[in-house]
Amino acid sequence: MSPSIERLMISVGGVTYALAPTEHVDDLKAEITHQVRSGGGFVDVTIDDGQRLSFLITPASTVTIAAKTVHLDIDGADGQGDESWGAGAPITYDGDSPYDLI
Repeated sequence: MSPSIERLMISVGGVTYALAPTEHVDDLKAEITHQVRSGGGFVDVTIDDGQRLSFLITPASTVTIAAKTVHLDIDGADGQGDESWGAGAPITYDGDSPYDLI
């Protein structure tokens, strides 16, 4: 099975934002629920480009959270899997680097 990540989207006030991979759906739901039950308050999130947003969440707010599983493509540019980039790839310090030094 190929590696995957869960991508989250949040819609508040009719505007949808892609959330950063560091955001977690259970934490977000818990914080929104807490603010609604307490009568209202701000919920902070980080969106995909790194910008931080604060939403004022009240019992009248309409919020939608969508989660999508995205399967990552691990094939190389030639269409062949490149196992040298996986976990357990040998680490060498003899100047042979997979990165271009500029």
